[in-house]
Order: sequence, then structure tokens, then C-alpha cells
Amino acid sequence: MDTTAITLSKNIILEDLHRHLRIDFEVPEKVTMLTFNFSRTSPIHNWINYMIYDTEGYRGWSDRKQSKVILKEDYATPGYIPKPIKKGRWHIILDVARLASTCQLNIDITYTFESKKWYKGDMHTHTNHSDGLFSIEKAVNYAKDTGLDFIALTDHNTYSQNYLMPAYEDFTLLPGVELTTSKGHVNFIGLNECFKAFRYDSFESLQAMFEEGYSKGAFISINHPFIGDKWRWGFEDLKFHSIEIWNGTPLSRNLSALKWWQDMLSTGHKITGTGGSDIHEHGKQRWYGQGMTYIQALSNNRRHLHQGLLRGRVCVASHPLASQVFFTIDTFEIGDTIIITDPSKAVNLMCELYLLTDCRLKVYGSNGLIHKVDLDSNTAHYDISLPSTSLFYRLELWRTDENGEESFPFFTNPIYLEHC
Repeated sequence: MDTTAITLSKNIILEDLHRHLRIDFEVPEKVTMLTFNFSRTSPIHNWINYMIYDTEGYRGWSDRKQSKVILKEDYATPGYIPKPIKKGRWHIILDVARLASTCQLNIDITYTFESKKWYKGDMHTHTNHSDGLFSIEKAVNYAKDTGLDFIALTDHNTYSQNYLMPAYEDFTLLPGVELTTSKGHVNFIGLNECFKAFRYDSFESLQAMFEEGYSKGAFISINHPFIGDKWRWGFEDLKFHSIEIWNGTPLSRNLSALKWWQDMLSTGHKITGTGGSDIHEHGKQRWYGQGMTYIQALSNNRRHLHQGLLRGRVCVASHPLASQVFFTIDTFEIGDTIIITDPSKAVNLMCELYLLTDCRLKVYGSNGLIHKVDLDSNTAHYDISLPSTSLFYRLELWRTDENGEESFPFFTNPIYLEHC
């Protein structure tokens, strides 16, 4: 986490009793969180309350008993307003309510800056706002216990969950809805409301819902397209970003989606693969993170996670026990498109690995599987040079046992190659 800190100090004298004292400070750009720690001499006898103002106005108030305040875009300490952290001159008002003697006040301010990181979450969950067993609060507790950083609330055909989302200092809830029809299900993520009406009794009315959600900026992902409530509307003439390539477990449930995704990528389509547990209640084959989506984002706030989704900065793990791999091609990252001007030159894939066990790394391009290698658990980096004639490259990482059997796969999304 990229942070820096400053300390503001103020010597408060007896003449300051019942006065409001102002302390100014600067907030630089690209700050995602501000943390204030207040301390003073003789706190039992010297009562000082605090008010924080940003560049646009009032953010909130703390009484003398509160020593720490956190401000973020999506979360704030109770008593304060969550909203974006704007660059510029902020100030703190000290309300000197009682003063027994001269008082030394210190305010330590920690700035947390935008910094690229992979956040892991579950893009397909249900609560008691539709047919799930758990309340939102209980769902968050279970997800945090699994090690997740976020979940998307994708209850069936309702927005109520999005208007009752609690805010957390260290966890993010993404608003969403699973549009649920008799011919398939699809997630719309990132907005409290994606369309005005749930009208899907014809292809034209469904298409209008897709258009409306897409134009408003929702991330649209078609769920479990080939299992269970299969997608039977077709894929043509619908605007969407993604399909769910991993829905719960086991592997056999997801093979058709993986094959379809590979086929679409190989014919020039840019479709992001996502994963979700589709959790409704306690179950051996469905739990938070059994179908996990990694998003590379500048912070764990909703806006940055949503931006990461739309940019294709996404990887998918089948299970929390899956090892991970991420890769770049020169300065290009997962989800990017490289313009190839000289197809005779190779591209260099630089892989960063986080292996829990021995694994098998597979490289796929538009001609299918083109490279695989077995790696021991100590491997942290692996580089490979490949032709630039492919339409994309993506990676799969599989756990291997002593018999060579594969399990717990991890999938990157592609880096695309566009040829002039």
C-alpha cells in the first residue's frame, strides 16, 4: 500500500477556550483514503472536538472521545460523509469546549494513494433479498472469512439489496442484479439500477434492457450459459462484456463455457471471462470464492473495481486453493490491446507466479494450446517468447499431483494482439 504521513501540531492556550481554531492542510492528487489520528495532552481535562472540511465543504464531526477518523470514497467513520477525496486545501476546525491548562494537540494524517493491486472477490452471490439464505451482513462476514476483498450483490430481479448496502472500511460491496428470465440469467454490475423496468417477454424487450444497462455503464456478464438455467436467447445482437467461465464447482460444469470462450476469442471477439460461486446457502460445491474473480484496480473502492472490470483487468480462480499467475507483454497488461506493426517480431510474455503447489502452466492463443510446462512450487517467474501472429494470449495454471492429474485451475484474461 502506497502511503505517506504528515503531522499537524497546535499549541492551545487558555485564551482559546470556547473558540474555533482552524488548521489548514493540503491533500495531493490520487489519494484514496485519509486516516486521521488525534492526540492531546491531558485528554480527560482538555475537551476538544473536531470538524473536517474538504475543498467543497463539510465532511463531519468527532467529539473529544474519538481519536481516529477514516475517510474514503465509499466508507467513512460514523459521523462523516463518504465521498471522493478531492485534491486541494482542506481544513480542520478545533472546537475548544473545555480547557484545564495549556494543551498540545497533534493530528497525524496518513495519505493512502492509488496503487495497482489485484483484489479478489465473488461476482455472483445471492442474499435474502431474493432466494438466498443469508443477510447482506452475514454474506460479508462469510466472504471476509474466505479471504475475499469484495462481492457483487446479484440478487434476482431486484434492486433492494443495492439500497441497503452497509459500508465497510476493509471490504467492498458492488451493486448488481441478476436479470432472471425463463431463457437464461445475466448479471448487470456496478449500478444501483440498470434499467427502469423488468420487461423481457420478447427478444426486442430483452435487447432494450441490454442497451439501457450498457449505455449507463453497467458491466454485463452472461451467467452459466451452458448449464442449469442455460442461456437460450443467443449471443448475437446483444451488447455484453463477459461470460461466466466458472460457476461454482466442479470442473465438469464449466468445460462448455471455457470451450465457447476460447472459440470466441479465437475468432476475434473480445469477451472477458469472470467467475462466481452463485452462492445461495451452505453447500459443499458452492461457497464464497468457489468461482473467484480477481480484479486489478487502483484501490478497493467501487469505482476503481468497476473500471478494472470494464478494462478487462480480470483473472478467474476456480477455488481459494488455486495458485495464481499474472502476465505482461512489455508494458501491456491483462485486458490491453497491442497494435502489431511487424508480425515477424516475437512478443515476450513475462509471467509472475504465486504457487501453492507444483503446477502446470498452459499458454493459449488463437490456435489453441501452444505451450505448456510443469513448474515446481518455488517458481516465481517464467518468461516465454512467442509469435506475434496470434490474436491474443492468455494463461491457465493447474495444480498437478504425483500422477499428473490436474485440479484447481486459474485463468487469466487475454492480452489482445491487433494486426495492422
